[in-house]
Amino acid sequence: MSRAKNLMVTVMILLPLVIMVIVKYAPSFVAKPRISTLSILPPHIYAPKQYDYMMDDIPNRLRETLSTMKNVEIHRTPLPSEVGQADRDLVKLASMIGGADVLIQPTVTLDDGILGLTLEVVDPVRKQVLFNEDFESPLDRYSAMVESAGTALKHVIQP
Repeated sequence: MSRAKNLMVTVMILLPLVIMVIVKYAPSFVAKPRISTLSILPPHIYAPKQYDYMMDDIPNRLRETLSTMKNVEIHRTPLPSEVGQADRDLVKLASMIGGADVLIQPTVTLDDGILGLTLEVVDPVRKQVLFNEDFESPLDRYSAMVESAGTALKHVIQP
């Protein structure tokens, strides 16, 4: 009887550990989708109007950084009116710009002189977030932050 009890206790201890290992490491064994086309959407900007220039500037800076990737085509950035017209339908939005394997959605916030940039990479067909990362910097380091964010994107898109 005590042998069965010891076995049961061992199983109860090891089972959660095995489940934890599977949950943590199983996604790394799943093949990542191949990304050959992408589009950078206009950013959502939560800052005073004087920072509206980032609506064009951030996609342009990201495009410049990502343009050095081989075998990845960068489609145009859709107009804000096109984004509104798609009404959150990612598949429709991707097809409006010529088809894209992933859409990159930047979000900009400004709080007490600290600029925040969140980049989300979404597979429009599967509606799956492949990457979601926040970047922060003082306002005077804006260009370095966007360049750093673009470099992080490169590593995600072409590991």
